[in-house]
This record gives sequence, structure tokens and C-alpha cells, in this order.
Amino acid sequence: MERVSLVANRWPIRSMMLVTDAAFAALGDEKFLSLTTFRKSGECVSTPVWVGRDGDALIVTTPEASGKVKRLRNSPRVEVRPCSRFGRVNDGIEPVDAAAELLTDVGGLDRQTGIIREKYGRFTTQWRPAGAALN
Repeated sequence: MERVSLVANRWPIRSMMLVTDAAFAALGDEKFLSLTTFRKSGECVSTPVWVGRDGDALIVTTPEASGKVKRLRNSPRVEVRPCSRFGRVNDGIEPVDAAAELLTDVGGLDRQTGIIREKYGRFTTQWRPAGAALN
């Protein structure tokens, strides 16, 4: 099974809420993010994920056969916000709109897997999607 790196870049904010680049980048320092993707019907699906920062982008890795990837192939629109390990979002936390880009090239995946591995350390040995090449 292949891995996919979901690279979230800032989406034009359509609401009155103004999110600075610094606030978006700060999401990369969170332990977990609630990543919300959207079904064709418009129904949202939120999943707690590990997150890393790669320059101006936030990165998440997931197996290529995951539901997140299927939904992102239909629409790159995502919402992100800090959450607990189990996906609980604190009251009053507004989502940040972003656009996800699916990356499948091996070089980029290995580099971004390294970013996640560096941040989460020993816990990444428990997280090993089929086909993952961890150095």
C-alpha cells in the first residue's frame, strides 16, 4: 500500500475570520490536528492526525487507500484545527480553511515521513503503513 502526504496550503478565507500565516504555521506545532475532508454530498468527515511543518505547508501522511485520500481526490478543500489525540476539539476553536495537495513521489514522501518521525520520535515505530519506507 502506498503512502500519501497531504500537504495543506492556505485556502482563501471566505469568512470574516482573518487567519495570519503565523497562525496557520503554528498549527504545525500542535500535537494533533482535526483534519476535516468533505464527501461528494458535502458531508464533513473529521479525523485526528499527526501534523508536521514543511516550510509554509502543513503535512500529514496517510495510506493511499484511506478515506481521506478518496475524499481529497474529489475536492482538495479541508479544514484544520487543534484537537486531542481522540479528535476532541475544544469549544470555540474555529476551523482554518486550507487546500490539500496529494503527493505520491517517493523522495518527497520519505522526506516528509522524516519530518513526522522527527517530531513524534519513538511513537512512529508503532505507525507504519504497509509499504512505508522508514529510514
